[in-house]
Amino acid sequence: MPLTTEQQKMADETFALFDRDGNGEIDAKELGRMLQRMGQNPADAAKLLGQDDANRDGKINKAEYLQIFARVIGAPLELSKESLLQMFKSYDKNGDGELTTEEVRKLILGLTSDKRISTELVDDLLANADKSGNGKLNIEEFANFAAQNLKL
Repeated sequence: MPLTTEQQKMADETFALFDRDGNGEIDAKELGRMLQRMGQNPADAAKLLGQDDANRDGKINKAEYLQIFARVIGAPLELSKESLLQMFKSYDKNGDGELTTEEVRKLILGLTSDKRISTELVDDLLANADKSGNGKLNIEEFANFAAQNLKL
């Protein structure tokens, strides 16, 4: 079940509020202030950053933030097309419109807290998702993969 319209609006507003420089990312200090405003312990910012910074850049982008927001309010999260595209772009470092299977593996293992998910399982899932067989996922392959396999 996706966030309600009201929850999505609140998520967008709080993200914009704490993304003070408007760069589309929240650092640890901004995350702590956000948690405090949401009635949570600001000291949890470092823990959440370590847990939810899927691309390990030391910042929370909008897609990563939506995961935190949904968890904090207790709502299950289904990623929208916009969130998937944003997540894809945040991992597509060279901007070529494709993610290597290694990049997707890091993304998946970074997103999940399920210790039962092994690298081998992820590799098998990715092999099935890579319809072109080139060792990379384009946005369409990534979206299909995410819809079938990522339950965030």
